[in-house]
Amino acid sequence: MKNKIIIVFAAAAFLFACKERYTGIDLTPPVVGEELTVEGNPNFEADSATSYTKVMLLEDFTGEHCLNCPDGHAKIAAFKVAYPNRIVSVGIHSSATVFGLIAKPMDVSIQDLRTQDGTDVGEMFHVPGQMPLGIFNRKAFGGDTLVITDRNKWAAYLVREIDKKSIVKIDSTEVKYDASLGTISGKIKVHYAAAIADSEYISIMVIENGIIGPQESITGWNLSYHHEHILRKYVYAHKGIKMLGNYTKGTTFSIKFNSTMDAKWKPENCKIVVFTHKQKGTDYYVTQVREFGVK
Repeated sequence: MKNKIIIVFAAAAFLFACKERYTGIDLTPPVVGEELTVEGNPNFEADSATSYTKVMLLEDFTGEHCLNCPDGHAKIAAFKVAYPNRIVSVGIHSSATVFGLIAKPMDVSIQDLRTQDGTDVGEMFHVPGQMPLGIFNRKAFGGDTLVITDRNKWAAYLVREIDKKSIVKIDSTEVKYDASLGTISGKIKVHYAAAIADSEYISIMVIENGIIGPQESITGWNLSYHHEHILRKYVYAHKGIKMLGNYTKGTTFSIKFNSTMDAKWKPENCKIVVFTHKQKGTDYYVTQVREFGVK
């Protein structure tokens, strides 16, 4: 089944409904078979806030044969306890050849947690052949030229970002799983509390918690390890879809998505992760992120 996305642009000036076929959406990279429309939405709620609490995105490159990856997982869990509802983490199992054997699943693994989307993200940010490695908000810190960070630096980089505010608010309604069709769908609203000069992109992905499988550590193999917040797929291209419109104060974009779910995934353990980000040269800075449960 082909995915479908509908992007809805709304602003205070739109006091009437209109609908048109919109061909100006920037699809980079192209998404084959997408149907895109834009329409005025007279029912959106204006928001008078000037900024919002910023949630951080932590992309964790991990693998079953990675001895130190459980330590990275433990650090992430501790961060979430210290800063509740402020961090969204995504565990990425990549099939990139630079990772060699550490990324491959064990022979007894029921599932292969590697994804092409994870591989594409790693290649986009030039992830080297070691694990665990993390990316905070897709930002380079301390004069680094790459956004990739070693786990021993995560705590220091977290402190630098955790108190920042954002002008972006992400809300969601109707995130549902349809068992008869094997699809997940929903509606996302992205609101801007202030004007910005450049357009932003939106990325949507599916993650799954509570996957039981093998994991190697410095103490040996655990065949019943709990793999959490594992990237299952990007609903659309991993570089995101550009939201075209006038980014004035009070602008709201509404995005509808519909995507297939693999039969191996447990919908009750899945979440949708939505984040807005820049895409200008090598700047992919994440301006806001939220995760939503599936009903």
